[in-house]
This record gives sequence, C-alpha cells and structure tokens, in this order.
Amino acid sequence: MKNIVTLDNKAIADWAKPFKLSYDWINNSPSLIAATLALSTLAKVTPPGYYLAKLELKVEKLPPLNQELILGGEIIKKSKLRLDYMVCQSTITCRGKTIISLRATLIIPKTEPAGTAQKINTYKLNDTGYWHTFTLDEVNTFASLSGDTNDIHTGVRPVVQGMLILLALEDYLAQNNRFLGSVDVQFLNPVIVNESVKLYKQDKILYGIVDEKVCFKLNFQEGKDVYKN
Repeated sequence: MKNIVTLDNKAIADWAKPFKLSYDWINNSPSLIAATLALSTLAKVTPPGYYLAKLELKVEKLPPLNQELILGGEIIKKSKLRLDYMVCQSTITCRGKTIISLRATLIIPKTEPAGTAQKINTYKLNDTGYWHTFTLDEVNTFASLSGDTNDIHTGVRPVVQGMLILLALEDYLAQNNRFLGSVDVQFLNPVIVNESVKLYKQDKILYGIVDEKVCFKLNFQEGKDVYKN
C-alpha cells in the first residue's frame, strides 16, 4: 500500500508541540515521523490487538521538508501457529531514492504469569536516570496524527505506542547531535500511560526501564551524514 505526503514546518510543529520535541528541526524532520506514517499505511489491513514487538530501522537520510515523500508498506509474513504475529516492510522514498526502510514485527502476546517479566540488575548499568513519562494526551494525539486506531492504545490503562517512544528517543538523542543511522529495538513489555521511564546504557545498548522491568532494548548506530541536506 502506498501514500504520498509532504512535510512542511507546520506539519512538524503539529508533531513537535504535543510531544515536546526540543531539537530544532528546521530543514529536516525526524525519521520516526515518516516511518510512523509509512507503517500506518497498513493500519486498515492490520487486525486489532497487535503490539509492536521488534523494529529494524535504516536511515540513509532524514526526510527533507517541502519535498514529496512516497510511503510504501506491505505485510510480508503472517503466522498463527505457535504465536500470532506478522512482519511488515515499509519504505520512504524521496526523489526516486529510498531514504528510510523499516521492518516491523507485530505480535499478539500471550499472557504471562505474574512475576515473569524480565528484570535487570540496574546496579551494573550506566545510570542516566529518569527520562520521560508519556501522558494520555500524548498517546491520544499520536493515535490521531499517525492514524493508528489500535484499541490497545485506548481505555483505562492504554499502552504507549512503540513508535511514539522511538520518536521521543530520536529527539532526545538529536539534542546531543546524535542521529539515528540504524536501529534494532525490541519491545519486551508494554509501557503504560503515566509510568515513569528511566534510561540505562550498557555498552551500545539503551534499556528502557519501568520499576526495574525492561520494557524496551535499543541497539543503534549513529548516521554520520543523515542530517545533511
């Protein structure tokens, strides 16, 4: 499935303000905005209840403003044998060149017995401390902007969208002039609205922790030239 969008300063402001993005995105937009919109081209053919479990992202260049972006997506694999899951492949193309590609694995998780969620010995990690608390308004706004109508992001205890978490992380890193080149992230446990997320770093891996429970694990390499026009 395909869609065509053009991101301008107003469009970026519509994303930046509600999520408090702090980096000065002047000539380019965060890769996760375009990646989210590309993945959302499959929203109408994705059954409800699926969680984003894994994402592999490759950024050749940040999406430039005021240029036509062609968003494409397809479901390349499904299974209902041992675990309900699907694999989606999406691309963002600008001027005939693929600037971003992503491969997302979505699952319907099995209910785990209490106490089985993975925990980590935080004393062995480089503690960067409190990072972010995602609000209900942020989750609702992200659902509206992205077109993600999955009902796991609604209700009394909605799950924070994985792509929203990554958008906030991309902006957080950009403030330190660190830009995503390639990303391999696993979402091990859901982050719930109003939970305080801490970041811990060990080697090249960032861990997102809530109450000593590992919610996501992100391995990334920086892109040296992705932010240049």
